[in-house]
Amino acid sequence: MIWLFLILAVCTVAVVWAGIALYLRVRRHMQAEKESHELEHEREAGKL
Repeated sequence: MIWLFLILAVCTVAVVWAGIALYLRVRRHMQAEKESHELEHEREAGKL
């Protein structure tokens, strides 16, 4: 019976780890996109 709880614990840790990794990847992507847009706006403002 203990093996069932061990499998459940391992699966839970794997799901949490994957969720955190996905969150960090999306957050990093959004931050890079934001910085890209800010640079683009600064370039446009400089050209005007």
